[in-house]
Order: sequence, then C-alpha cells, then structure tokens
Amino acid sequence: MRYLKMKIVIMILLLISIPQSVYAKNIKLSDNVSIHKNWTITFNKNVDTSQIENVYVTYANERYVKVKITTNKNKIIVHAPEEGYLYDTTYIINIDKKMQSLDKQSLKESYKYYFTTGSKENQSNINKEKDKENEDYTSSKKDNTNEQQSLKKLSIKYGNKTINTSSNKEYVIGEKVSAKLNNTKFDFRVYKDNKLIYKKLGTSSAEYKIELAGKYKIRITAPKEKKEISFKTTNKIITYEKYYMTLDKFVTQQYNKKSSVYQKNGKWVKASKSQIKEYMNPTKYLNNDNVYQFLTLNYIDGIKVEDVNKLLKGKGTLEGMGEEILKGAKKYNVNPAYVISHMILETGHGKSPLAQGITVKEVDGKKVKSKTVYNMYGIQATDANPNKYGSEYAYKQGWFTPEEAIIEGVKWVGENYINSPKYKQNTLYEMRWNRNVIWHQYSTDIRWSCNQTKRLKDILDKLPSAVLKFEIPAYR
Repeated sequence: MRYLKMKIVIMILLLISIPQSVYAKNIKLSDNVSIHKNWTITFNKNVDTSQIENVYVTYANERYVKVKITTNKNKIIVHAPEEGYLYDTTYIINIDKKMQSLDKQSLKESYKYYFTTGSKENQSNINKEKDKENEDYTSSKKDNTNEQQSLKKLSIKYGNKTINTSSNKEYVIGEKVSAKLNNTKFDFRVYKDNKLIYKKLGTSSAEYKIELAGKYKIRITAPKEKKEISFKTTNKIITYEKYYMTLDKFVTQQYNKKSSVYQKNGKWVKASKSQIKEYMNPTKYLNNDNVYQFLTLNYIDGIKVEDVNKLLKGKGTLEGMGEEILKGAKKYNVNPAYVISHMILETGHGKSPLAQGITVKEVDGKKVKSKTVYNMYGIQATDANPNKYGSEYAYKQGWFTPEEAIIEGVKWVGENYINSPKYKQNTLYEMRWNRNVIWHQYSTDIRWSCNQTKRLKDILDKLPSAVLKFEIPAYR
C-alpha cells in the first residue's frame, strides 16, 4: 500500500515539508493552553471519515480522554470535552498510521502531539501575561516614580507558570525559575530554607533550575525597591487511576483465585477475604512509606549519574556504573531506582559470581568458545543451578561485559510487566494485584508489594533530584 503524503498543521506548528515525503517529530506543542481549546489537523488530501477513530486524545499515561472528533473534507477537528480539559495536565493528540485518505492511502508513521493546560489561576492570566510581554520598556528616561513602579512589570515564572504569592500550589522540581524586567537592572537571589543558593547581580533577566524539593524564596532588588516571592516545590506527582470495579468485587476475585497467601509460623497459608482487603486497600497506605508501591516504574527524569555512582560505591561490579544504568533504564523505559533495587538484590550488592563474571565453555551441553559473561538481574538463574543457567543465558544474549549486561538486561526487567501492552503492570501494586489479567501476578504473597517499598524508598532518598510519579488506584 502506498503511503499518503501528508502535512499536518496544528495551530501555528511548523513542520518541515520535504518533496515526496513528510516527517514529524514527537514534540511539545504548547504549554498553558486553554482548557477549552479545540485543535484542527489539516491533511493534504480529503480524509476517510470512517477512519477517524485513529485520531484520539489520551493523558500522558495513555488513558483515553472523551472528546468529540469531527471532519470537514481534509480537516479533522478535535473538540475539547464539554466540561473542558483538566487544569495543569498534559495531553497527547494521537494520530495512528492507520488513518487513511479517501483513496485508501495510509500514513507512513504514527504521530503524537503534546500540549499542557494552564493552572486554574493561570487561565485568567494568560492574556494578561501576553500583554505584559508586549509592553514597551525602552524608555530611556526614568524618573523616581517609574523606578518605584518598575517591579510591578516584573515577570517571575517557574517553567511556564507564573508564580503567584497568593497560591499555595506546590511546583514539581526540574523546572527553571526565571525573572525578567526589560531594560531595568536588578539583583536576583534564590534562597532554599533561607540559605542563599544562587545569585546574579546587575541583570535584566535571570534563571535558576530547581532540582531539590523544599521551600524557596526569590529576592529581587531594583533601584529603590525590593520584592520577595516564596514558593514550595515537591518531587512527587500524584495521580489517581480510575478502577471500574469496587474494591470488594476485586477482593472476591482474588479470593476465588485461591492463590493469595501469607506466612504463618513458617508456613504459607491461604489468606481470608479480610486479610486480602487489608493489603489491597490503597487508602491505608497513602500517608506512610508503603505509598511507594504506587510509584510508576516507567522511566523518570532528574536522576543524576553522580548520585547513582555515589549510591553504588562499594557495590562490587556495580560500582561506577551509573551512566550505564541510566542509559539502559531510558532505552527500555524502566525507572532507574527500580533497576538499581533489582540489581542490588539479585547480585548480592554486586558481589555474586554472576556479577563478578563466570567463564562459560559449554551451553546446553554443547561446547562453545570460552568467554566470560555477566548477568546482573539473575535472569534464568534457576534454583537448581543458578550460576550454570544464569551464565548460559547471558552467553546466549552476548553479555560479555558488565556494561552490556546492565544495559540490555533492563529489557527483560521491563517487557514482562512494566511495559507490557497486555498486562500494564507499571507499579508494584499492579504487579501484585493485576486487574487486567488476574492470573498474571508477580507473587502470591499478599504482603509482597508492601515488602518491596522500603528498599525502593531507601534508594530514592539518595536520589533527591528524581521526579517521582505515583498512580493511586481509585475504586468505584
């Protein structure tokens, strides 16, 4: 089937159009978008209206958003929900490559376009901010009155959000705080918990990236005047995942499955409904360390190589492997903290034979070229003979250096649970209590997900610049 040569234009987005072909990247369209924004997608051919289900909107976590899609010849209009999008939320307009023109030509590839709505307080200020940016500050004559009023024209933002001293909102770390006052010099200072951490003097614009959670204060000093703004940052993003069943119904399903157990007097015994419910009820764990069972195990930003290396100091073969861990985690979309936790457990802090390297001369009973292999995740290291089977598996995979074993082993860690399109188990809670395919669960121990949280939290406490995303189950 020939591919439809298309050019997609959303608002004023510019795409590079090359003769005979069109390319587009997954880029962020816009921030601070109105919650009632409609988007128009223009194709260079009339579209097949029977295929419009291939254009849809999702949240960043891939859940669908109910929107109205209409067509007009070569245009598709994505209408905002009647009640509007949620404030301060990232959405994706998805255009699947199955989309066709009237003459049944398809796209060469799928497209994703990102946009983020403004906060509630910012929606009414969007136009005001644009007007401020267009004001003329080029007057060369400044009397005392103008100097005293100059800070009223000061723009202070965190990322793309204007910081409002009257707001109690927490900002997520990882963005830059910036100040701009055209043609008026000022001194810019940033304090964390009243300790000066950054300053830039005699400038008309300045910025500083916030990488740690806590209380911050910005002090701006201009001729004859001073301004302070306080705000808080957090490294936690809390979202709620809607479950289309009651907790009691899910408990009954798990109980009837007859594979939920707990340890009593050294023996595994069947758990009762009330015991299952105690560990399945997410509201019991929101205010203690067990909330980490709801941490998303997909890749997260903000973790620094130097912090990982500091954490791995003294951990045998794992020491100094921070760059490789982050590379593998990003390549296969797995949370680096989970990768570290998994490896520390499986390698005995980097000192197991499989981590130190095992020389393999025979695989599946057949002689092979002698090579040293590494297996950092205990993959296929079955209890019968973990070193033999774990090393033979590593040989088959070509893991002949610690670096290869670390980077490529992450694929196995993620593909069966975290990134599985079928099972969608991207939290410890989902790995234990899977609502999509109830038999596909990592453990039968009702306490398993809670038991994993301490190690994970201990690691993340040593990675303070990580942005943590939590998905809390919300039962009907």
